[in-house]
Amino acid sequence: MTKTEVIADTSFVVAVMISTDRWHQRCVDLFNQYDRIYLPQSALAEIAFMITRLGGRQATLYFFQHLNQSPYELVALIPEDIQRTADLLDQYADARPDFVDLSIVAVAERMNVPRILTLDRRDFEIIRPRHIDHFELLP
Repeated sequence: MTKTEVIADTSFVVAVMISTDRWHQRCVDLFNQYDRIYLPQSALAEIAFMITRLGGRQATLYFFQHLNQSPYELVALIPEDIQRTADLLDQYADARPDFVDLSIVAVAERMNVPRILTLDRRDFEIIRPRHIDHFELLP
């Protein structure tokens, strides 16, 4: 299993869950390479909405029923993450990345995580994190 710390965003989690997603197999293959994938709790509402929209309520139920047995490790936001997210919202206001994506950046910075599992390259490519020059985006 891969040892490098990694954090997931909504698009990755949804692609793993929805078998008809064009990125499904590639994301499942990546998912299976990690013993632990950090998942900020700030993404859960967005994840639930997207899984329900694309896969139905049963898929969402399945996700939450099996979350504790998965490689996902929930990470709560702390006050410093909220402040950093607000700062990033201000800094990148013209590019308009959303709260969830920027909270993922804040958590990644705090936890010194260099990789993000995401299909949303556009938003994460423009962010310049504090702890590294740029994120490694997978797949």
